[in-house]
Amino acid sequence: MFRETDPPVSEDTDEPEPSPEQLTGEPLDSSEAELERTIGLAGGLTIGIGTMIQTVSAYLRLQAREVVKTQR
Repeated sequence: MFRETDPPVSEDTDEPEPSPEQLTGEPLDSSEAELERTIGLAGGLTIGIGTMIQTVSAYLRLQAREVVKTQR
């Protein structure tokens, strides 16, 4: 059974994956590292791009309402 304290294990082998600090030699913000470990880089990019699309969409809707108001 997986416990939160267990190190992540590589899918190819039974060896634990190196921590971000071991890979870069610098400590990382634990919240970012935990997010990437949980959802992966692709998941993080998907969330970020989705958020940008929602923001632009909301902005464009507001702009369209302003145009409609000025045309009345």
